[in-house]
This record gives sequence, structure tokens and C-alpha cells, in this order.
Amino acid sequence: MEAIRFVPSLTDEWNKCVDSSTNGTFLFKRPYMDYHKDRFYDCSLLFVKRGKPIGLLPANICGDEVYSHQGLTYGGLVYGPKVYVEDVGEMLRLLILYYRNELGVKVIHYKPVPDDYLLQPASEPLFCLSQMGAQLERRQLASVVNLRHRIPYSELRRRHLAKAKRSQLHLAWGEIEADWTDFWQVLTDILWERHKSRPVHSLSEIMLLHSRFPSEIRLLTIRQGDVLLGGTVLYITPRVIHTQYIAASDRGCELGALEMLFDSLMHSALSQEHDYLDFGTSHHSDGSLNEGLCFQKQGLGGRGICYDQYKLSLT
Repeated sequence: MEAIRFVPSLTDEWNKCVDSSTNGTFLFKRPYMDYHKDRFYDCSLLFVKRGKPIGLLPANICGDEVYSHQGLTYGGLVYGPKVYVEDVGEMLRLLILYYRNELGVKVIHYKPVPDDYLLQPASEPLFCLSQMGAQLERRQLASVVNLRHRIPYSELRRRHLAKAKRSQLHLAWGEIEADWTDFWQVLTDILWERHKSRPVHSLSEIMLLHSRFPSEIRLLTIRQGDVLLGGTVLYITPRVIHTQYIAASDRGCELGALEMLFDSLMHSALSQEHDYLDFGTSHHSDGSLNEGLCFQKQGLGGRGICYDQYKLSLT
């Protein structure tokens, strides 16, 4: 086996490796990763055995530290069903040698794909990393609804849903740029007013990604008449519907717009094709749990899955 640093000429091999993996999603494909390549110095690796790619590591380097990957929600080794623990151990050994000897890296930060996204169990890297002395560096809690065994809504969420159903609200998929523009304005205003922050993606960036992945990145909105009350940007992978962004105006919150939106989504044909609705993590910028936000997600049946990051010192 050998580790080959990614270069654009390997794009087809890279994307095919993602497609054939049991723990990869479209976020690892180069058309997604490369939209912000100017922000991160890429040092991704492709692992080849007997002339065929069998795994990959999306990664960027910052100083003498490697991350898997700072521009992605999750990362880690991505590989297919014919890769065994011995292969995973060899991949880790090779990437350590490459980063330490070729790039002078002293620390690797590794964040695996969360369990709900996996088509097959894929904890081999965590076992091998623990044997190498890696330590848990960060743990965040995501709220996830099991769409096959849903937990009943809380009484508060049920009341909000009943109010929304009396308010003549209607849902629609964002099909034109104006829908995205309207939602992005609500999202940007809410984030700034409540958290003095901005969306990770600009409107032009999310529109670019939507154009590249129209089936995987979708917008669901809820309106009263012509007025946008709220919506969510969904990242759709084989097992998981992930809410990349959620926002509702003050009027939308008053009318229970998001309760109606997510109730409709959870009863839709799309949800029947997936196992989980992942609301994402609920944390403040200092890493502490945002209990109010988590409470809202739990009220819709969300329960905890950890998004972890591990640290491996190479010195």
C-alpha cells in the first residue's frame, strides 16, 4: 500500500472512492471540498493498494498541524466494505509517516464520520488511533431523530404544531434563486440579531454548491401567503437528512412554523427513504451546550449522537 497526496488529476479516482465507500458522503467529493480551497491548504491523501484506490483522507494543514478537515463537519478515513482493520492500521501508519517526514507535522486532529451516516460499522480507525495514543479532544452533541422509531413530540411542540396548522401556512421546495435569496436574508438577520454571527456559507457559495449537488442540497421553506416565515437547508445523504441551516422569523416562531415544517418533512416520502433526521449540534462558540436549542430539538424527538474530534501527537 502507498499514500499519494491528492492532486487535481486524481479527481476521478477520488470521487469514485467516495462513491464506493461505506462511510463517505458527498461532502468528501472534490466539487464540494474545492469550493473553499482558497481558505484551506489541502493535504488530502489517497491510499492505493495493488494499483487500486481503497481509501482516502480529506485533510488540510495549518502550520505544523493537520486537520481532517477544518472546512467539513466531519472527516477521517473513508473506505469501502473490503477494507479490513489491518488495512486501516496501515493507512494510519502511512499517513503519519507522510505528514511527519514530508510536511513536518506534529499533531493530527481527526474527526470521524458520525455513526448515523455509516452504511456499515466503521470504528476501525478509532480503535487503531487509540492504540497509537490518540486522545479525545472535543465532543459535541447532535440531536438526531430515528425516522424508523420516532419519539412522540413534547407537549409544547404539539401545541405549536396545532397553532401552525390553524394559521394557513404552506410549504414548498426552493426551486428558484429567489427562494434561496429570501431564506438567506431571514437566516442572516436571525444569526446576526441573536448570535452576532453569519452563515458559514455566503449566498453565492450555497447556490454554487446547490448547482453542483441539486439532489443532495435542497431548501424547504414555509410561508404565510407570500411572506417567508422560515426554512431549512437540507444536506441529503444515503441514510441521513441533515439540517445544515434552520431559521425562522419572529412571526414564524410565534406561529409554530418550524414545527409544521419538520412534522411535514418527517411524514414525507423523502423521510420514508432515510433512517435519520440529523438536526446537528447545539453548542455555543465556547463549546458549552446550548441547552435552549437542544431542548427545542429534543421536543421534536431528537436524541443524542456525538460528533467527536481526536488528537494524535506525532512527537
